[in-house]
Amino acid sequence: MPVSPFTAIAIFIIWWWLALFMVLPMGVRSLDEGGVSAEGHDQGAPVAANLKQKAFWATGIAAVAWVGTMIFIAFDPFHIR
Repeated sequence: MPVSPFTAIAIFIIWWWLALFMVLPMGVRSLDEGGVSAEGHDQGAPVAANLKQKAFWATGIAAVAWVGTMIFIAFDPFHIR
């Protein structure tokens, strides 16, 4: 039994947020590590967050995980239903 479009979209959104939170800390350098002295800024703030690139990676990871989830639901190997 296939899932409804609403459920499929909800599953993708959950995977996307999970993937985003996994890739957010990757490659981040703080102001202190980058040698930047910014008066009035937190030294732990990132020099460059690269959010567009990380959103792109999160979308790719979420797409792969979503396809895997949909295949798992379609074949139902553990006879959950």
